[in-house]
Amino acid sequence: MFRYFLFVTVFYFIVLQACKTEKELTSTNRKYVIIGYVPGFRGTIDVSTIDANKLTHINYAFVNVLDSVAVLTNLETDTVNFRLLNSLKKVNPDLKIFISLGGWSWSDYFSDAVLTESARRKFAKSSIDIVAKYNLDGVDIDWEYPGMRGEDNVFRPEDKENFTLMFKEHRRQLDSLGEHTHKDY
Repeated sequence: MFRYFLFVTVFYFIVLQACKTEKELTSTNRKYVIIGYVPGFRGTIDVSTIDANKLTHINYAFVNVLDSVAVLTNLETDTVNFRLLNSLKKVNPDLKIFISLGGWSWSDYFSDAVLTESARRKFAKSSIDIVAKYNLDGVDIDWEYPGMRGEDNVFRPEDKENFTLMFKEHRRQLDSLGEHTHKDY
């Protein structure tokens, strides 16, 4: 019985492979996403150490979350770093630069920032304002952790539902920005 099962399985596998087109069998059009985190909180970035051709995305770590607002941690160097990171697009025009919200040290108040609809709108707007101001490409959420303690973060049972609603509001506002900039975020 086992031999029969094995034979049938192998037979169907061969038949399915034979049904594929040559394009499907030889396709190298796989789209990989290679993300690098850049620690902006350490000061000015040396972009000469970044091989932009090996990355699809750079997440700029980290943007703090305070009083339902995304807040740059060091405005002086963050501004310079965004300009430097955007210069890498001359090497790789498809490179995407995202802000990364939270992280281990800056996730303390995510739960507050997503607790109500008005807080979520305010939080998403502040995130999207950074994206727009510095000509970035999107937002990475690094909340450690919804519904449970990270470092010393506030957490609530309703974080799970609010986590999803936060993404929905960010998506809505990114789409709205895209309508004005004619850019996909």
